[in-house]
Amino acid sequence: MLYTDRQRPWRQSGFTELPDWECPHCQVSPLKVDEASLEIYPDPDSLEGKNKDWEPDWDDQTFHVILRCTNPGCRAIVSCHGTSKVHEIRDPDVTEEDRWTNILSPRSFCPPIYYFRLDSRYPEPVRKHLRRAFSAYWSDLPSVMNCMRTAVEAVMDDKGVEARNENDSPIPLKRRLQNFLESHQNTYDAVLLEAIRLLGNEGSHSNEGNISDTWVLNTFEMAEALLGSLYDKHAQVRVFAEKVVSAERLRKIKKSGPPS
Repeated sequence: MLYTDRQRPWRQSGFTELPDWECPHCQVSPLKVDEASLEIYPDPDSLEGKNKDWEPDWDDQTFHVILRCTNPGCRAIVSCHGTSKVHEIRDPDVTEEDRWTNILSPRSFCPPIYYFRLDSRYPEPVRKHLRRAFSAYWSDLPSVMNCMRTAVEAVMDDKGVEARNENDSPIPLKRRLQNFLESHQNTYDAVLLEAIRLLGNEGSHSNEGNISDTWVLNTFEMAEALLGSLYDKHAQVRVFAEKVVSAERLRKIKKSGPPS
């Protein structure tokens, strides 16, 4: 699993303590939980089901909490809500008072937190689809894959790859990628683009149970690598190098004359 190498605190299973996610506004400092803002409410069915045999871990709950950026120059606020479950700590050394703890499972963040930093060099339409993907991760994994596919479409738009043919019909993404790679001959980018396209298709044709958390997080990893390859400062150097190589090939062809 690629994402475990990064130790990023993204998972759909519960947290006993919410981690310090990175602020989506400044993308520099961590978010800290405002402990005073944490509110946990039992579901109506849990309230109705309480009787003398009731145990705390039978409760289903909903929680809401505010996360605050620790950067004094930012101070952004993120709202998080989700579900909560009481869990019993089976440890003989734990006191009765500390025997029970809440397991928090986030279901949404507003604004969404980011799995990786969205560099200003990335086109805004691409960043828009990535924000949608990051937001959907906590509640709808197939939608995440669809968003990642549309992010690739937005990359093709930014690179000037035709989206419609002479009959004004949409050109399939697979064909657009092929057209792009005819002039952008980079095997690494080609593999990443095709992998994200295929995983996006899987999201379109699968239900929630068929898309694993691991698939999604590894797709985020691939997208981060792809955007770094296409848009960071080294990408500009590579484009220049490709032009030099193409010009040299053209010069050799002209020098040798037309084929007989």
